[in-house]
Amino acid sequence: MVDGFAECVHIIPLGHEYDRAVRPFDTAFVNRVYLVVDTGEGTSSGKSKRDQAMDKEQKENYTPRVTQYFNERGVEVRIVETQTFDLEKLLITLTSLIRLEKEKGNLVYLNMSSSGRLVAVGAYLAAAAYNIPTYYVSSDYFAKDETERREHGVSVCTSNKSLFLPNFKFDRPNDAEEVILKKLYSVKEMNEYETGVSSMELVSCLEEKSVSGFIAKKNLDESTSDHTTSDQRNENSRRLMRLSIIMDKLVNKDNYVISTKEGRKVKYKINSLGEHAVCLCGMERGKYAEMFGENRG
Repeated sequence: MVDGFAECVHIIPLGHEYDRAVRPFDTAFVNRVYLVVDTGEGTSSGKSKRDQAMDKEQKENYTPRVTQYFNERGVEVRIVETQTFDLEKLLITLTSLIRLEKEKGNLVYLNMSSSGRLVAVGAYLAAAAYNIPTYYVSSDYFAKDETERREHGVSVCTSNKSLFLPNFKFDRPNDAEEVILKKLYSVKEMNEYETGVSSMELVSCLEEKSVSGFIAKKNLDESTSDHTTSDQRNENSRRLMRLSIIMDKLVNKDNYVISTKEGRKVKYKINSLGEHAVCLCGMERGKYAEMFGENRG
C-alpha cells in the first residue's frame, strides 16, 4: 500500500510460456509482479538431460523476456525460485507471497495458466485458501514449431482473453491451529520425535508464539512457594483444557493430526492431509519480506 492506496500485485508462476504470462497486461495495470520459477531441480533433481535442457530454456528465454516485457512498462519484477514440481513447497511459496502482500493491504491476483498442470492445481488451492482472484489466460492454439514456441511459449495467445475462476470457501487453520500444525510439521521434517509431540510441548510452543489464551499469567503474589506452585498447576490445567478442545477439532473433525496414548500422556503427529494444510499457511512470508527488503514492522 502506497500513500493509503492499495497496490495491484500479480503472482505469475512461470513455466515455458510467454503469451500467457504477459497478454493480460497489454491492457491491464499492475504495480508489481512475482515470477515464480523452478529451481532447475525438476522431476529428477535436475540430473536428467531433459530437466537440464528445460531449465536452460527457462533461464535464457522465458524468464528474461517476460522480465523485459514488464521492465519496459515500469513494472517492478521480483523473481522467486522454488521447486514447482513439489506441491508442498509450491504451496508454501505461493501462500507466503500472498500473505506478504495481503498483510500490506494490497490487491493480489494469481495466474494459474502460465506454468504446468501441477502448478495450476497449486495456484488454485493457494488462491482459494485466501480468497484472491485466480485467472486463466486462454490460448488460441499451441505452438506449431520450435520457432513459434520460443516466441510465444507452449501456448499462442493472439487475443487477450482471461477467465476468472470462482473461489470456494476454505476452512483455513486459525492462529492457534497454525502454530500447532507448524510445530508438528517441523518435528516430522527434522525426524525429531518418533512417538509424537506431547500436550505440554504444544502448550509451551503456543505460549512462546504469544497465542491468545496460552500466555502464562505472571504470579503477582509470591509470598509462598506453595501458593506459586498451586497457581502454576491451575494455569497449566486451564491451558491444557484449551488445547484439548483445539486438538479434538484437528484430530476428529479436520483429520489433520493423529493422536496416540503413551501411558497417561497423549502424543500428536501430523498426517499427510495436515502437511498440505500447513503448507497453505504462508509460513515463509518472513523470508520473502527479508529477501525483497520489506519492512514487516
